Amino acid sequence: MLIKESLAQLGIKVGIQKMSIGQKRSLMTQKQVDMAVYDWRPWVPDAGYFIYWNWLPDSFTNYWNYVNPEAQTLGNEAITTAVGSPERQAKLRRFQEIVNGDIGLVPLFTQFDNIAMREHVQGYVYYPDTVPVLAKMSLA
Repeated sequence: MLIKESLAQLGIKVGIQKMSIGQKRSLMTQKQVDMAVYDWRPWVPDAGYFIYWNWLPDSFTNYWNYVNPEAQTLGNEAITTAVGSPERQAKLRRFQEIVNGDIGLVPLFTQFDNIAMREHVQGYVYYPDTVPVLAKMSLA
């Protein structure tokens, strides 16, 4: 409801359609949504990785068929450029500028954390995908 009310302040009227996550994913995969809360997040905290999976024309989760030749060139170059290089950072920054200028994107953020709260849990390791490796954990 907060999203709907906030968008209304910008003159954007939306209806909220409740559905199961499976139904939502099916509709998105079939590219049958005009607007959705997009909750996929990368397992690797890297903008190039996110671009590779989401924003290039042949990306698996490019649900909205986003295409921009300049952005596509930058995205393809950035994902093959050395991580941490100034050249890669410049390409990623320009890619973001293009996408933000092309489409209506409302960034929402939720930090997903998993934390071992008990001292007797052994073998816990935090990974960026937030999936605990249960096979490596035990109770002491």
